[in-house]
Amino acid sequence: KSSLAEQSTPAAVALSDAVAFAGFPRFTDLDLDLGEIGGEATWAPPPFPAQVGDVVVYVAQSAAGAGRSSVVVTTPIGTNLCTVPADVSAAGATHLVFYTRSVLVEQ
Repeated sequence: KSSLAEQSTPAAVALSDAVAFAGFPRFTDLDLDLGEIGGEATWAPPPFPAQVGDVVVYVAQSAAGAGRSSVVVTTPIGTNLCTVPADVSAAGATHLVFYTRSVLVEQ
């Protein structure tokens, strides 16, 4: 912007927006203790893996992630399985939830 007027031809950049998620999660609980979980979790890779740094797994009170706990497992992108350690408390939890995390924000 000059002191006389705003420039007539702006500078521009195209927007690029992508969604990356861990799809089709599966979990087999091998921990036989009541109120505790442990076992192998798997998921389909995110559709835009270049946008993702890792996958973070939590226990939660709903499929939407309500009341999620502290991080259960963090797994680098490119690895589509992880081991949930034995004896993870599932008190009040009904789901494992999987979030992708970029260097910018968790999705």
